[in-house]
Amino acid sequence: MSDPADSLTPEELDVFNSLVAKVGVRLDAGLQSNPIWGQVPYYTHVNQDLARQYAWAIGDLNPLWMDPEYARGSVVGRHVAPPSVVFPLGPGGLSGSIFSGLGVIAGSHETWGGANCTWYEWFSSGDLITAESRLKDVTVKVSARFGPMIKLVAQTDYWTQDRKLVASVDTWVFRKREADYAEFSKGFEAPSWNEEMLSSLRAEKLSETRAGSKNQSPEDVRVGDKFNQIKGPYTLNMGLSYLCAWQGQLFGMGDTPWQMLEQWKRDEHGLPLEPHVAGHYDSQVARGMGLPSVYDFGPQRASWAIQLLTDWMGDAGFLQSLDFRVLGFNLVGDVQRIEAEVVAKAETPEGTTLDCAIEFRNQRGVLTGSGAAKIRLTQ
Repeated sequence: MSDPADSLTPEELDVFNSLVAKVGVRLDAGLQSNPIWGQVPYYTHVNQDLARQYAWAIGDLNPLWMDPEYARGSVVGRHVAPPSVVFPLGPGGLSGSIFSGLGVIAGSHETWGGANCTWYEWFSSGDLITAESRLKDVTVKVSARFGPMIKLVAQTDYWTQDRKLVASVDTWVFRKREADYAEFSKGFEAPSWNEEMLSSLRAEKLSETRAGSKNQSPEDVRVGDKFNQIKGPYTLNMGLSYLCAWQGQLFGMGDTPWQMLEQWKRDEHGLPLEPHVAGHYDSQVARGMGLPSVYDFGPQRASWAIQLLTDWMGDAGFLQSLDFRVLGFNLVGDVQRIEAEVVAKAETPEGTTLDCAIEFRNQRGVLTGSGAAKIRLTQ
């Protein structure tokens, strides 16, 4: 079997080898003075404001994070943040921007591939979090559509002020030669939603339930049990709401960053375009990439998967891990139907452990994401 690196050009191979040589280096060190690229965490303190704002941005209204009084009276016994705050608490929101400090970059565009998260404790109000991120791995993957891609993997560990490890997350991006997704858009028709269709979706959404203090009973859960949730139709407002709560500094500065103007692309009027995430909220940039519209953020979709799991398991459950992968675009107008299934059940000294498989499909039935999660249930 041939080495995927053999498909690289000599110039690309030089870049790849220089990146491999950097495995193990800190990705977030010495970058506090240059937050414009989003390599620093957006938040460092866990508190009521962080929990509420991030949860609100993803539509996760669980009172464990939205209502401190409820949380203190729950089995958890204290106010906690949703497990998905690993993203705003991580350097650059665990987006591809955390790799910018490497000084060497491959290709002209990147896509966020996914996150492999492990939680050891709740993120509790009052925690001061230090997130330490390192380059973990660099490999070459060959795509039938995009050719050779360089995959960059970062490992981020989250420590409290007393050096207690709360979570550890691997995230990765794929660097591609070209930012051309025209092939993806062939035959694409933007979804159109009439009142009857929206009313039907609304009825489904309103029928969703949260286990809360009722919890999932370990005795009652069976392998094959399924649970689901709906997100969308996706709108620009959903994207901007998420960006502001997740990693607002990825917008750039509130004024034109004149010291870096030569690095920024320009629009038709000659004005600078934000270089990292503009395709998520600027339709002109998205169309320039061959896409029919703006699209969501990978960590946003991973956060939806986490919400489905925490809503279903109840207050007494604990989400131990999630391995989530982005498999396709979620465009404006798209609905994501998220379905999880219990695929294994085991008894441990700490409680009942459940393995769950997760799928995201849009209204066209296209698989746009998948995941595997582990939940611990206690009485």
